[in-house]
Amino acid sequence: MDNALQGQLEADVPRARGVCGESRGFRRRSKHDTMSGMDPAELNGAGVEWVVDARGCDSLALADQDALERLFNKLVQEMNLHPAAEAQWHQFPVTQGLTGMLLLEESHLTVHTFPEHGTLCLNLFCCRPRPAGDFAGWLEEFHPQHVEVRRLERHLAPARVATKVVP
Repeated sequence: MDNALQGQLEADVPRARGVCGESRGFRRRSKHDTMSGMDPAELNGAGVEWVVDARGCDSLALADQDALERLFNKLVQEMNLHPAAEAQWHQFPVTQGLTGMLLLEESHLTVHTFPEHGTLCLNLFCCRPRPAGDFAGWLEEFHPQHVEVRRLERHLAPARVATKVVP
């Protein structure tokens, strides 16, 4: 590979499209910032997962990818999440429902919308416990009549093999 091409590739690596469409640089974190770099003794559990169901939502908002991108951006900012890649989206042609997924250094954030049912289903899994956010408030743009938030503590099985943490 020639030096000019190698330099261009290296210049492109730290910059990636933002969480949901904005171009921004992702800062490189130390291995200790993510689950893969943590000492296994630090993991008392496998973290926490939120399962959020919003019903009675505005059908047009549920079919609006921009609105869902704003939701992901709010969650990333307010929950201090760290995207590992750009969000991926798929819109279903018949119902106009959307599925979105954001890979996080902490784990993942997903959303599924069903405009024909006025329903939004959101899932956030984090490898470390953290306080809950204002999910109902963050969903206001979708005008839900009812929001149910379930918080699940996730647990790890005992380690089967000794693990050595490499600095």
